[in-house]
Amino acid sequence: MLVDQPGDTELSRVFSPDHRVSLGLSRILEILPEVAQVGAHVDEELVGWVKTARTAGASWQQVADVLGVTRQSAWERFSRRVSS
Repeated sequence: MLVDQPGDTELSRVFSPDHRVSLGLSRILEILPEVAQVGAHVDEELVGWVKTARTAGASWQQVADVLGVTRQSAWERFSRRVSS
């Protein structure tokens, strides 16, 4: 697997709702745009990987299966973004 899954690690503690609340409102508001930026980057990367998979010959069903969504969901989410 390319990335580790959070388990009983420091990472899972940091991402827990209890930990986030304990940071206090001002710190939460500081972090929020950073999280949004990371999310946007992850989304861009995911689109790039889907485009690579499709270029390599993957069907929408194969993409959907590995992402754990329906074929229709995968197509609706990515088809316009990977065709350009």
